[in-house]
Amino acid sequence: MASSNADPTATPESVGTHRRGWAWITIATVGLLSASAFVAVPAIADSSSNDRVIVCESGIETNGDIEISAATVTRVADGDTTPAPEGCRDG
Repeated sequence: MASSNADPTATPESVGTHRRGWAWITIATVGLLSASAFVAVPAIADSSSNDRVIVCESGIETNGDIEISAATVTRVADGDTTPAPEGCRDG
């Protein structure tokens, strides 16, 4: 007779609630990381260096209950007059 490792007390409702809990943790983590980026960008731009900072942000990607966005910051020499790429801005 084969034994099963499945939790006999798990119901579809408890499994769904568990997944929703992880979704909220993921959303909160992404939110905190995004907030950190928004705080870090001005700090990088206000440093004593004379370099320019270019900020590129993605739109919000949605996958079910999870929303994700990202930002990258690139330091460019102040003498470089190359314009920021489309979708990016000087920070």
